[in-house]
Amino acid sequence: GPYRLIGHSFGGYVSFEMERQLRQSGESVEYNILLDTLSPRLMQEMEEKSHSDLMFEIYSLLVDHFNFPAELDQAYFDDLDEDKYFLYVQKKLQTMGLSFSLKQVKGLLSVWETNRKARYYPENQISGENIVLVKGRDSRAYGVDLFEQLLRTNDYGWNQFTTTQITPVVCPGDHFSILEEPHVRDLTHLINGIGNDEEVSDRKETVPAEPA
Repeated sequence: GPYRLIGHSFGGYVSFEMERQLRQSGESVEYNILLDTLSPRLMQEMEEKSHSDLMFEIYSLLVDHFNFPAELDQAYFDDLDEDKYFLYVQKKLQTMGLSFSLKQVKGLLSVWETNRKARYYPENQISGENIVLVKGRDSRAYGVDLFEQLLRTNDYGWNQFTTTQITPVVCPGDHFSILEEPHVRDLTHLINGIGNDEEVSDRKETVPAEPA
C-alpha cells in the first residue's frame, strides 16, 4: 500500500470489501471510489421482481440509455414469452443502428437479473474518511421503485457501514453514461483530483442526518 481502489455499480461492493479486508490486515488505503453504487441496505430493500418485470425493467433502461423512440407498456411484456421478447429488443436495437446478437441480448437480461438477486453485507464498519461516492447526476439505473428513495438519501445509505461520513460527489451522466464519452472525461478529471480539496469540494454534497 497505500492502495487506490475503485468500483462501479456492483464493483463498488468488491472495492468496499477489499478495503475492509486490507484494513483488517493492517494495510493502508489512500482512497476508495464507489461509482454510483447503492448501499447494501438499499439493495436488500429492493422488492423481488418477476421475470416479466425484469424484462420490462431492462427494456426501460435500454430505452432511456439509447433514446429509443418507443412508448413503454408493461402489459405488452407480460404477454411476451422470452424468445419473442429477445427478438423484440434485438429489432429495437437494430433500428438504432446497434448490432446485437440474440446471445448478447440474452446476456444483458442474465447480467441484470443476476445483479438484482446478488446480495452483499459487510461484516463490520470501516472508516469512511477516504471513501468517495461518485453519483451520476442523472442516474435512474435501479428502477423507478427506488428513484424517490435515492433522491432522499444522497449518501445512498453508505454511512450506515462506516464509522465516519463518506464524501458524496456528483458527476454528469447516469449509471451507465458516466463511463462513456463525454462524461468519462469529467470523471477522469475528478479521479485525478482526489486529494485536491478544492476539486472535490466543488462537487461535494452535504449528507443529511438519517431520519429518526
